[in-house]
This record gives sequence, structure tokens and C-alpha cells, in this order.
Amino acid sequence: MQKVIITDKSTLEDAIRLSGLEDYFWLVNPQMRVEPSASLEEQQHWKSVLKGRTFEKLSLQEICVLFPDWNLPSIIEGLNYLLECAAKRELVYDFSSKEKDVALMAFTMPRKSKFVIICPGSVK
Repeated sequence: MQKVIITDKSTLEDAIRLSGLEDYFWLVNPQMRVEPSASLEEQQHWKSVLKGRTFEKLSLQEICVLFPDWNLPSIIEGLNYLLECAAKRELVYDFSSKEKDVALMAFTMPRKSKFVIICPGSVK
């Protein structure tokens, strides 16, 4: 059974800090912003939720106010799984010693499997 650390009151910043992935902040935090082309109503909605904060400082519950289609229980479960995996093994592998913003996040299987999921990431 998975230990629950992340709740609806937690932030992405909490998940990044607790998982020890501070050096790979960009892999976990989508750094969402309201698009300049958004309607005035959308811009006001974002401002009312953000209240001057950045995306990673919002609670998961607040993020789901901005993105009502996002499934809060699934996000919480996924971030708790991230913490569980990070406590057991290395998750992030750098592709290059020169580039500090290109890496691979790998969730390995405990036994042989017929498939692999690869999630490369880069801020470029």
C-alpha cells in the first residue's frame, strides 16, 4: 500500500522538494501561464486563482480550479507514486554533462515486461 504524503493541499513545489528532484524542477513543473491570447474572462480567472503566485506554489486543488478536466485524485496518486519511486531508486538520468536541461525520467519495472515507457524531457 502506498504511503500518502501528497494531498490536495500540497503544491508541485512540495512534491519536487520531497522527491529530491530539485535539480530537475523543470521535469515535474509544467510552469503553466495564462496565454496572452486568452480572453479577458480567462485572464481574470487565472489572476483570481494565482493571487500573484507562480504555478508551482498553487495547491493541487487550486490547479484543478484552473484545469477542471484534470483529475485531482489521479494527480495525487501519481505524485505519491513519484515520491515512492524516488525513495527507492534513481529516477532521472542526464543525457549530457554539458546540457543541464536534458534528461530522462525512468520508472523501471520490478520484473521483465513486454513494454517500456520513455518520458524524455527538455526545456529547449
